[in-house]
Amino acid sequence: MSNIKTTFEKELRTRLAQKAKPNQPEDALLIKAMKFFDLNNSGTVSKDEFSKALDRLGVNSYNEQVFDTFL
Repeated sequence: MSNIKTTFEKELRTRLAQKAKPNQPEDALLIKAMKFFDLNNSGTVSKDEFSKALDRLGVNSYNEQVFDTFL
């Protein structure tokens, strides 16, 4: 399980770094992306919204096991 989590985290960091502006921290980009994908403005991102955000970022190394680990 930790290998799946590590692979997911690595891919997410890589995708965020690719999409970040110069000198923009990846956590700031992630927060911006999550706010964008909070479709119902609830202040949280549902599992479905998070999945859509990952797809939009191009992160492919996730599945239900990854979601269960983080959520």
